Amino acid sequence: MECMVKKYQFAFTLIELVIVLAVVCVLTCTAYSNYQNYVVKAHRVNAAIALMNLAAGMERYYNNNHSYRGASLKNMRINDNSDFYRLKITSENDTAYLIEAIPVGMQVKADKKCGTLILNQLGEESVSKGNTIYCWP
Repeated sequence: MECMVKKYQFAFTLIELVIVLAVVCVLTCTAYSNYQNYVVKAHRVNAAIALMNLAAGMERYYNNNHSYRGASLKNMRINDNSDFYRLKITSENDTAYLIEAIPVGMQVKADKKCGTLILNQLGEESVSKGNTIYCWP
């Protein structure tokens, strides 16, 4: 007497596979978008830190020279090698200065909400576009 044993085959159907791929695709797109937002924000935070360092350099320059006039990134030994922002002293006189972190490269396209970060001698923060509270860390 022959014994009939049923053999079960375990496999995924094509529809199940397509559904799983669709879910993975949606999750990947969402995760990548969030990741890009965090990267843009991290570059912005680095630019704000660089501006604070430049402001400290401006104050040291003022203490040594009794004026902000003539201050430059070079004579303060400030490193401006970022691929995402360029530091710039836009105006300086005897008692006031205005410094900027201007987005360059990929940051220009990626960070459309904030634009240029601006700081003055009083420590007042602003941006060229957008909301200062959102853009400054």
